[in-house]
Amino acid sequence: MDNAKVDAALYLLTGFLQKLKVENPGLIKDMQSAVEERKIIYLLMSRAMRV
Repeated sequence: MDNAKVDAALYLLTGFLQKLKVENPGLIKDMQSAVEERKIIYLLMSRAMRV
């Protein structure tokens, strides 16, 4: 990447997520599930508001 700040932030975030994955193996999967649930809720709400 061309931006040193973005590279540094990505490096730190990657290390943080890897550490979380080791210390709490199910956390990342739980976070992904929560995001998917929120996407579904958002889609349903946006469709309901159109009606």
